[in-house]
Amino acid sequence: MSAKDVPTVAKRNDPAALEPYAKSRSTLAENVPAGMVPEWFRPDQLDAKCRPHEIGNAATGYLTVAGWQVVHKSDGVVTGRGPEAGSNRTDTTVTKGDLVLCMLPKEEYAKYAVIERKRDALVSERLTRGEKHSFGQNTNFRTRTVGGRDGLEADTNEVLQGVA
Repeated sequence: MSAKDVPTVAKRNDPAALEPYAKSRSTLAENVPAGMVPEWFRPDQLDAKCRPHEIGNAATGYLTVAGWQVVHKSDGVVTGRGPEAGSNRTDTTVTKGDLVLCMLPKEEYAKYAVIERKRDALVSERLTRGEKHSFGQNTNFRTRTVGGRDGLEADTNEVLQGVA
Protein backbone atom coordinates (compact mmCIF):
# COMPACT_ATOMS: atom_id res chain seq x y z
CA MET A 1 0.00 0.00 0.00
CA SER A 2 1.42 3.41 -0.94
CA ALA A 3 0.97 6.77 0.78
CA LYS A 4 -1.55 7.77 -1.90
CA ASP A 5 -3.82 4.87 -0.92
CA VAL A 6 -4.04 5.82 2.79
CA PRO A 7 -7.30 7.67 3.52
CA THR A 8 -6.91 11.13 5.06
CA VAL A 9 -9.14 12.78 7.58
CA ALA A 10 -10.80 16.03 6.56
CA LYS A 11 -9.40 19.21 8.14
CA ARG A 12 -11.07 20.08 11.44
CA ASN A 13 -13.51 22.94 11.43
CA ASP A 14 -12.98 24.24 14.96
CA PRO A 15 -14.91 27.32 16.07
CA ALA A 16 -12.93 30.51 16.60
CA ALA A 17 -11.21 30.66 19.96
CA LEU A 18 -12.94 32.78 22.55
CA GLU A 19 -10.76 35.08 24.59
CA PRO A 20 -12.14 35.76 28.06
CA TYR A 21 -12.01 39.34 29.31
CA ALA A 22 -9.21 40.18 31.69
CA LYS A 23 -11.63 42.30 33.74
CA SER A 24 -15.41 42.22 33.97
CA ARG A 25 -17.06 44.82 31.78
CA SER A 26 -20.13 45.14 33.97
CA THR A 27 -18.76 48.21 35.72
CA LEU A 28 -17.40 50.01 32.66
CA ALA A 29 -18.82 53.49 32.29
CA GLU A 30 -19.31 54.99 28.82
CA ASN A 31 -19.95 58.62 27.85
CA VAL A 32 -17.90 59.84 30.80
CA PRO A 33 -17.04 63.51 30.25
CA ALA A 34 -13.53 64.12 28.91
CA GLY A 35 -10.98 64.70 31.64
CA MET A 36 -12.97 62.77 34.25
CA VAL A 37 -12.23 59.35 35.80
CA PRO A 38 -15.10 57.11 36.99
CA GLU A 39 -14.88 54.91 40.07
CA TRP A 40 -17.40 52.93 42.12
CA PHE A 41 -17.85 53.44 45.87
CA ARG A 42 -19.97 51.88 48.58
CA PRO A 43 -22.62 54.21 50.05
CA ASP A 44 -20.82 54.29 53.40
CA GLN A 45 -17.72 55.74 51.66
CA LEU A 46 -19.56 58.62 49.97
CA ASP A 47 -19.52 61.00 52.93
CA ALA A 48 -15.72 60.92 53.10
CA LYS A 49 -15.10 60.67 49.34
CA CYS A 50 -17.46 63.44 48.17
CA ARG A 51 -15.66 66.19 50.03
CA PRO A 52 -11.98 67.18 49.92
CA HIS A 53 -9.93 64.59 51.81
CA GLU A 54 -6.31 63.76 52.56
CA ILE A 55 -4.57 60.66 51.27
CA GLY A 56 -1.23 59.24 52.35
CA ASN A 57 0.44 58.96 55.73
CA ALA A 58 3.45 60.30 57.64
CA ALA A 59 5.84 58.07 55.67
CA THR A 60 4.60 59.00 52.18
CA GLY A 61 3.48 62.53 52.87
CA TYR A 62 -0.03 63.79 52.35
CA LEU A 63 -1.98 65.14 49.40
CA THR A 64 -5.44 66.70 49.46
CA VAL A 65 -7.83 65.35 46.82
CA ALA A 66 -10.95 67.23 45.75
CA GLY A 67 -14.26 65.56 46.46
CA TRP A 68 -15.66 62.98 44.05
CA GLN A 69 -18.86 63.89 42.19
CA VAL A 70 -21.76 61.43 42.31
CA VAL A 71 -22.92 60.57 38.76
CA HIS A 72 -26.63 60.99 38.05
CA LYS A 73 -28.61 59.29 35.28
CA SER A 74 -29.26 62.70 33.72
CA ASP A 75 -25.47 63.03 33.12
CA GLY A 76 -25.77 60.54 30.23
CA VAL A 77 -23.19 58.06 31.54
CA VAL A 78 -23.99 54.47 30.52
CA THR A 79 -22.68 51.42 32.38
CA GLY A 80 -21.66 48.04 30.96
CA ARG A 81 -24.81 46.00 31.61
CA GLY A 82 -27.49 48.66 31.36
CA PRO A 83 -30.05 49.37 34.07
CA GLU A 84 -29.91 47.14 37.11
CA ALA A 85 -32.84 44.72 37.26
CA GLY A 86 -35.22 45.69 40.03
CA SER A 87 -33.46 48.97 40.70
CA ASN A 88 -35.38 51.85 42.17
CA ARG A 89 -36.48 53.89 39.15
CA THR A 90 -36.91 57.02 41.28
CA ASP A 91 -33.25 57.04 42.34
CA THR A 92 -31.25 59.41 40.13
CA THR A 93 -27.77 58.05 40.88
CA VAL A 94 -25.99 55.56 38.62
CA THR A 95 -25.61 52.36 40.65
CA LYS A 96 -24.62 48.69 40.32
CA GLY A 97 -25.99 46.73 43.22
CA ASP A 98 -24.79 48.57 46.31
CA LEU A 99 -22.11 50.56 44.47
CA VAL A 100 -22.52 54.21 43.42
CA LEU A 101 -20.67 55.68 40.43
CA CYS A 102 -18.63 58.82 41.05
CA MET A 103 -16.25 60.92 38.92
CA LEU A 104 -13.12 62.92 39.63
CA PRO A 105 -10.96 65.09 37.33
CA LYS A 106 -7.87 63.26 36.04
CA GLU A 107 -5.55 65.84 37.63
CA GLU A 108 -6.99 65.03 41.05
CA TYR A 109 -7.08 61.27 40.38
CA ALA A 110 -3.35 61.32 39.55
CA LYS A 111 -2.64 62.20 43.19
CA TYR A 112 -3.62 58.66 44.21
CA ALA A 113 -0.91 57.24 41.91
CA VAL A 114 1.72 59.59 43.42
CA ILE A 115 1.00 58.34 46.94
CA GLU A 116 0.81 54.70 45.77
CA ARG A 117 4.24 54.96 44.08
CA LYS A 118 5.74 56.40 47.27
CA ARG A 119 4.12 53.67 49.37
CA ASP A 120 5.36 50.99 46.94
CA ALA A 121 8.91 52.34 47.18
CA LEU A 122 8.77 52.21 50.98
CA VAL A 123 7.37 48.67 51.00
CA SER A 124 9.99 47.52 48.47
CA GLU A 125 12.76 49.07 50.56
CA ARG A 126 11.51 47.36 53.71
CA LEU A 127 11.19 43.99 51.96
CA THR A 128 14.75 44.37 50.63
CA ARG A 129 15.94 44.87 54.20
CA GLY A 130 14.17 41.65 55.21
CA GLU A 131 11.30 43.10 57.22
CA LYS A 132 8.28 40.83 57.32
CA HIS A 133 5.66 43.06 58.91
CA SER A 134 4.95 46.61 60.06
CA PHE A 135 4.54 48.15 56.63
CA GLY A 136 2.46 51.00 57.96
CA GLN A 137 -1.24 51.50 58.14
CA ASN A 138 -3.51 50.94 55.15
CA THR A 139 -1.22 48.38 53.51
CA ASN A 140 -2.98 45.07 53.17
CA PHE A 141 -1.15 42.50 51.05
CA ARG A 142 -4.23 40.25 50.84
CA THR A 143 -6.24 42.86 48.92
CA ARG A 144 -3.36 44.45 47.04
CA THR A 145 -3.61 44.25 43.24
CA VAL A 146 -0.67 44.68 40.89
CA GLY A 147 -1.17 46.58 37.67
CA GLY A 148 -1.81 50.23 38.37
CA ARG A 149 -4.85 52.39 37.97
CA ASP A 150 -6.56 52.50 34.59
CA GLY A 151 -4.97 55.16 32.43
CA LEU A 152 -2.26 56.06 34.95
CA GLU A 153 1.16 54.60 35.48
CA ALA A 154 1.27 53.16 38.97
CA ASP A 155 2.88 50.09 40.42
CA THR A 156 -0.07 48.86 42.44
CA ASN A 157 -3.80 49.30 42.67
CA GLU A 158 -6.29 49.68 45.47
CA VAL A 159 -3.76 50.28 48.23
CA LEU A 160 -5.18 53.31 49.97
CA GLN A 161 -7.76 52.83 52.68
CA GLY A 162 -11.24 53.32 51.27
CA VAL A 163 -10.22 53.31 47.61
CA ALA A 164 -11.49 49.79 47.04
